[in-house]
Amino acid sequence: MAKNNAEHYLEYLTATFGEESRILREDGVDGGPPISMFVYEGAPEPGMITGVTFGLSLVANPAWTQSRPEMLISMESGSLDWPSVAANLTAYFSRKKRFSYGDVFTVDGPLTEDTEMDALLIFAQSLLEPEHASVDLRDYRVHLSQFYPFYRSEIELYERIGLQAFWNHPDFGMYDPRRRVTSTTTQARTRRGWSTAVAPSRFSMLHSRFNLNPAPNDLRRHCGATPRRSPNPRVHR
Repeated sequence: MAKNNAEHYLEYLTATFGEESRILREDGVDGGPPISMFVYEGAPEPGMITGVTFGLSLVANPAWTQSRPEMLISMESGSLDWPSVAANLTAYFSRKKRFSYGDVFTVDGPLTEDTEMDALLIFAQSLLEPEHASVDLRDYRVHLSQFYPFYRSEIELYERIGLQAFWNHPDFGMYDPRRRVTSTTTQARTRRGWSTAVAPSRFSMLHSRFNLNPAPNDLRRHCGATPRRSPNPRVHR
């Protein structure tokens, strides 16, 4: 029997990231699909946590003509709140937004207990080499985009200087939950070797750093407690 989209995607996750530590689940919102978050603790390096969604690509958004997104988040933290809040916002906006580069999602209050940031910015994923950041499923192609934590107070600067300049700003520590607010007076600089299309890979060839396991024959059941919900999510475009 031919594999369905979920089985193909799970094989891709296992081949790329290895065995997940746990799977979190968010119920669908306003008719949207449930969102599962595959969590990899201590990855790609000790002291970090990484999460990858499945469910967003089930939405047949007419704007997604070439491929459909799934979301990734990776932080220098051990807190499960990071993949939880990413799953929550993905579920909440799955049928409302395009999840395009430059989209900013905000909440009323800090995203997690180990940060003061209250927003997430979507841009190119920064963990995998480009050839490993997408997969062809049975019915469509999926690419990974990434959430980066962000201060709501930085929106004015971001809108003024643009996504690329903000991304290259020396204060923008993309994995650091305790980074300072990006200065409005520090001149943005271009970091050598950074691509305008794909973020630089600090962990070149991430998939080779994980303990790879054979993909299972059957799709694992989604499990885990419903994560803490972020209050009153909002989106800026």
